[in-house]
Amino acid sequence: MSAGFDGAHLRERRGPPEQVDALRGVIDTELADVVDTTYFESKEQAFATFRENYPDGYQGTQLTVDDMQASYRLTLVDPSQHEVVADVLGGRDGVEVVEDQRAVFEPVFLALNRLSLLAGGLAIVMLAAAVLLVTTTIRLSAVSRRRETGIMRLVGASNLFVQLPFLLEGAIAAVAGSVLAVGGLWLAVRHLVTDWLEQSVNWVAYIDTGDVLQVAPLLVGIAVGLAVLSSVVTLHRYTRV
Repeated sequence: MSAGFDGAHLRERRGPPEQVDALRGVIDTELADVVDTTYFESKEQAFATFRENYPDGYQGTQLTVDDMQASYRLTLVDPSQHEVVADVLGGRDGVEVVEDQRAVFEPVFLALNRLSLLAGGLAIVMLAAAVLLVTTTIRLSAVSRRRETGIMRLVGASNLFVQLPFLLEGAIAAVAGSVLAVGGLWLAVRHLVTDWLEQSVNWVAYIDTGDVLQVAPLLVGIAVGLAVLSSVVTLHRYTRV
């Protein structure tokens, strides 16, 4: 829909051009402070859009230009002022209904927002699990190699020299794991989003594989940073003199 989701959709009955001009005059005068932009869609334009979205008809029904409705699509300065638009334009000659597009899509956006919060919570849990796993792995590695680290201490090795092999081990494991995770994410976006979901629901803007590649360095960097930080904290306890 051309007005986005922060506007009002003013659907008109079939009427003379004078009614269209009269409504435009009301919008430009009484609603000048409320309406940001105005777009008029004629019946012909509505039919062209319909044919583009449903080339084989809608649910097996072939519609014509006469079945379409002309409409004004208004983008409001403040979307919460939809009631003002409805009060001014509702019931006027030529106006069938004034619709708030946010009300139509609000349940969808609410579900998407809740799914985003759920995904964020799962991401935090996964990060915590990854930190604990790295900490446990490094601790077991340090405990199992106490003899080697003790010998290194006896020959005068510094803390950094003793801890460096463990840090490298954690960093390499983090890089390998993050690369595998990015690869799995790329495949999921490629086959589930681009090839399937985007073809089924085409009115939503989706991420693509290019977006995955853009965030890949950040994901790898976060993984390496968490691994190094967890290793340093653990090694400070288990490899000190």
